[in-house]
Amino acid sequence: MQVYQDIKQGIADGIAEGAQSKTGTTQPPAGTKGAANSRVEKLPRAIVIKGTDGGQDVTINVDAKGIHLLQGTEETVIPIKDVVPQRAVDILGIVMGSLVLTVVGLPLALAWARRIARRPLPTAMSSELAARLESLERNIDTVAVEVERVSEAQRFTTRLLEQRTPEHAQRPDR
Repeated sequence: MQVYQDIKQGIADGIAEGAQSKTGTTQPPAGTKGAANSRVEKLPRAIVIKGTDGGQDVTINVDAKGIHLLQGTEETVIPIKDVVPQRAVDILGIVMGSLVLTVVGLPLALAWARRIARRPLPTAMSSELAARLESLERNIDTVAVEVERVSEAQRFTTRLLEQRTPEHAQRPDR
């Protein structure tokens, strides 16, 4: 519980220190000495967690290389890539790609749709095309009449075959 309170206090001190640095009154964190003091001066807005019971202070800072933890003369660097999970980076890339595609693609699709909508309707057909379509229509009607005649003849033949007597169907001369 004490560690949690120390971290909370260290964060509050770091925020207060950041506010002081904005007003122009920057001071190195209290309790830092030797190599730690020179390190804190290089890294602005460092969070210092004071050691309890005579323990060493811990300085936390973040830069482009990662999170720097400094305790006494020992420094540990946690790379930023280890802090953010790779899946989160992948999901962020997909979301941003979709957003860019929507922002760029939607106006392009709308412009294309408007262009298609503005195209003039086809003009009247040429007289040659109209004549060919009329001829094709007449030919289709003729074929339909002939098919109807053939089907009527088939029905008539079937009816005749059904009506004949059984002795005519069994004649040996046929």
